[in-house]
Amino acid sequence: MNILKFPLARVTLLFIIGIVVADFYKPNLAILFIAISIGFILLIAHYLYFKNKIGNHNFFGFIILFNSLICGMIGYSLHIEEQLPDNYSHFIEVSHLQDVQLSISEVIKSSAKYDRFVANVRKIDKREVTGKLLLNIKRDSIISKLEVGDVLNIRAR
Repeated sequence: MNILKFPLARVTLLFIIGIVVADFYKPNLAILFIAISIGFILLIAHYLYFKNKIGNHNFFGFIILFNSLICGMIGYSLHIEEQLPDNYSHFIEVSHLQDVQLSISEVIKSSAKYDRFVANVRKIDKREVTGKLLLNIKRDSIISKLEVGDVLNIRAR
């Protein structure tokens, strides 16, 4: 029994391919929304035109697969923090020192040499930003333990 004979398997496969393609090419969300709109308009037009006609309608299947591919790309693109306009990655400049304000949001299991934390980036040079990063701090470098909710002001490059 061939698994790809089932329609849901093909739709799911194209959805996953859409996720992979979006990861490699980082498409523009506006273009993706235009593509999905065209796909749904074609789907509705095809249905309305052929709803009373008997025959093999392969084009309908291609439209469904196209929409599934685009939905996978949109789903991936919407969940990537780097694509948000206020993400901290857009404001990092390696050429000079910057003031960074972090808020500890989670304490992760430490290693023998490092304490590990997940931190939310709040500000870079007095500009409100969003995003998370993994923070490794040597155990010898701080006197007191950091806890969830602690705010760090760092001057870094």
